[in-house]
Amino acid sequence: MRLSTLTTLGRCAMRDINTLLDSVKTTNHLASDSKLAKELKLEPRSLYDWRSERRFPTVEQLLNLTDYAEENYPYWCVIIQSRRAKNAILSRRLRAAAEKL
Repeated sequence: MRLSTLTTLGRCAMRDINTLLDSVKTTNHLASDSKLAKELKLEPRSLYDWRSERRFPTVEQLLNLTDYAEENYPYWCVIIQSRRAKNAILSRRLRAAAEKL
């Protein structure tokens, strides 16, 4: 893939963990993050940390989230890895790969 394509993908509105959390809330008719945390049996602080990207969900937590939201688990695994990537080019390549799933 050409660098210009990667740059364009990087500027696109990318789905992130907040999108997934909001999807879980919508799908399950939950009005707040505190209700979401209770449903997932998590501390509300965990959701705050995920939303601010201080921490990311574990593989098991991500699997639970995608099940609750009826989302594509492999896609979200790659998206989370793209957010963790320290290298911008790697991050963009991972996001591009996720869009192919």
